[in-house]
Amino acid sequence: VIGETAEMMPASITIRSVHGAQTYQMEVLRNRDLGPRFIQSAVVSSILTAEKAQGDATVNTRLSLMIEGQPELTFENIYSGTRGLGEGVLGVTRPLQLLMQNPFERIRVESAAFELEVAEDVKAARIQSIALDRSRFEPGDRVGVKIELRPYLDVSKIVESSIVIPSHVRSGTLVLRVSSAKSHIAQESKRIPANYRVSDVDNLVRVLKAEHRNDELIVELLANRAGATVGGVELSSLPPSVATAMKRGRHSGSVRTVNQTVVSESVTKTNFVLSGQQTVFLAVGTPGPGLRFSPGQPGPVPKKK
Repeated sequence: VIGETAEMMPASITIRSVHGAQTYQMEVLRNRDLGPRFIQSAVVSSILTAEKAQGDATVNTRLSLMIEGQPELTFENIYSGTRGLGEGVLGVTRPLQLLMQNPFERIRVESAAFELEVAEDVKAARIQSIALDRSRFEPGDRVGVKIELRPYLDVSKIVESSIVIPSHVRSGTLVLRVSSAKSHIAQESKRIPANYRVSDVDNLVRVLKAEHRNDELIVELLANRAGATVGGVELSSLPPSVATAMKRGRHSGSVRTVNQTVVSESVTKTNFVLSGQQTVFLAVGTPGPGLRFSPGQPGPVPKKK
């Protein structure tokens, strides 16, 4: 439109590495379709100017967003690999893209600040195997877990964690799952798909804020027990009568039943960007050995030399 000025959104991009730190201030078109694309291009251009653009890399990212009518939002994560820089750019700009292009309402991003700290090596590892410190399990027990990680081009490392079997758990089988952040999301989107079908901006922000970092090890205990999600929020261990009533409900609203619930969870920070998952089945309250690994998965971790 001749004579009109395009509405712009202020943004800052900081790139840190062993070569120093550079901050770039700019304005980007405030447009739900083009704005996120221009932001991605701006981050890529900043990396090209301040740092190498390809090869091995580990990238710590941080995004701070000021959105009209919302408190400041911050998102932090880490990416690593031979395509670490590309994954870092996509990861750090993803929340802005999802929020600006959400189908529920138009939001106004007041400002965006991107920070990327780049190291020229790979700090990635795969979850290779797990071992537990016992073979019999009772309600209230704290179970020690040793996780064998296989780093990129390096020897195996052992990380220790633990998780508590809640005292209210009755005898039966629990699933102990050790996951990376990506594997955790993949499994949770199957277990509670309604949690990821957001219906408004507040739910979208909740899901984005709940995502684990890629260097976190998630240890969970799951029970085959009825639960539900209400408005995307999980309600665990519902009484059988309530679960049955929900299943028979005639309204297709925000209530969804689930057949497996998380009864305990612990998160351990590591020095690696993780991938993979391991699962073991625990028989709680049985007189004999109550440990069974999933078919095809490695068994106990070798003793550390």
